[in-house]
Amino acid sequence: MSYKNLLIFAFIALIFLASDSQAQVRENQDLPTLTYSELIKDKELYLGKTVKVKSNWIYGFEWSFLCDSECKNRQHETWVDFMSEDDLCKGSKRKLKKGGDKFDNKAQVIFVGKLSSGRFGDGSYIYQFKVSCVEKFKKLPVDLK
Repeated sequence: MSYKNLLIFAFIALIFLASDSQAQVRENQDLPTLTYSELIKDKELYLGKTVKVKSNWIYGFEWSFLCDSECKNRQHETWVDFMSEDDLCKGSKRKLKKGGDKFDNKAQVIFVGKLSSGRFGDGSYIYQFKVSCVEKFKKLPVDLK
């Protein structure tokens, strides 16, 4: 392959990747934002579907879960897992780096992903939210109550 053909191929690949990334962002913008409480209340409706959810995310040493604004009812917590770094939407990795890696962390987030049921985490979580995009990340103080 000549140098000129290689440059043309690289340029076309770059355009394709950029348009694919923009299409994913537009697709996520079309999703309505659910609160975590709305997601769990109608969980059967959302299982296996891509949704956008605003929630508290508690993560740390061996845990990573979504919960409502008060995070008091363990029965309604949902395990969080992430797509591979290569599969996360643009900007997600940068936003997650703001979170730190302390033993106990809390953030208000808007995640795009899919809800599934089964046994997750240590086996005590009935639902899992597989994140494909981090749209918002705001670190919160950890409430030790």
